[in-house]
Amino acid sequence: MRGHGATPAAAAVLLLAGLAGWLIPYDPVLDVDPTRAAASVTWGHPLGFDRLGRDVLRRLLAATPAALGPGAVAVAVAGALGAVPGVVAGSLGGTLGRALLLPLEAVGSIPRFVLIVLVAAASTHSPFVLGAATGAAYAPTLADALRAQVERLRAVGWVEAARAHGVSWPALWLYDLLAGACRPVLVVHALRLLAFGVVVETSLAYLGHFGVQEPAASWGNQLALSMGHAGNPWAWAAPGLAILGAVGALQAAAWRVSEAHDVG
Repeated sequence: MRGHGATPAAAAVLLLAGLAGWLIPYDPVLDVDPTRAAASVTWGHPLGFDRLGRDVLRRLLAATPAALGPGAVAVAVAGALGAVPGVVAGSLGGTLGRALLLPLEAVGSIPRFVLIVLVAAASTHSPFVLGAATGAAYAPTLADALRAQVERLRAVGWVEAARAHGVSWPALWLYDLLAGACRPVLVVHALRLLAFGVVVETSLAYLGHFGVQEPAASWGNQLALSMGHAGNPWAWAAPGLAILGAVGALQAAAWRVSEAHDVG
């Protein structure tokens, strides 16, 4: 299938960058050196330095866990809140199925980014809290996508056939649907949510109030520090390209999986 090649490739690149940022020691304070501020590219520093004399490449790698971490938490939280209600609602159908999703629909009535900013404003600058808020805001979308997928299966007699063969409701929901028939839906939305998590984290860090704060590294605050200032162009181009590359790769992988498995 076409989706099987793109997803591991995109995940591998981002995972390696994240591991490099996590494992390579980096001190954002000791890296400051005004004597090399905005210096041009050198052999040992292929992306040069920012306005504070910090190595752009090292900060780019150090910021990768901050960009991907909230998205990973968001995937777990969205799955925990939205997966089971979605498949249960779809398998039961009717008024009862819709009623099960009313609490999530109430959350979904709040604009997603507004809900995330409200939670971020009321809490500390924690990547975990940011990821949890992002996942909670996305859970209604995941639940609705799973409900629609299961309703399509129920319409052709798939659910009734499984029940007729003696499959219990818990086994049907967890194994036959979530781990089986609905797995492509989960993969597609997990990739989209990871991409959305990158956008959320870098946007809030760029704004400077709710995201990762200086001197800690984030692609967003790297971009904010260097935009509109003369000097090394890689200081702003590199984090911008990192954001575009990560979001583009994840969305492209989601699209390929969606096309391969006819997921809406």
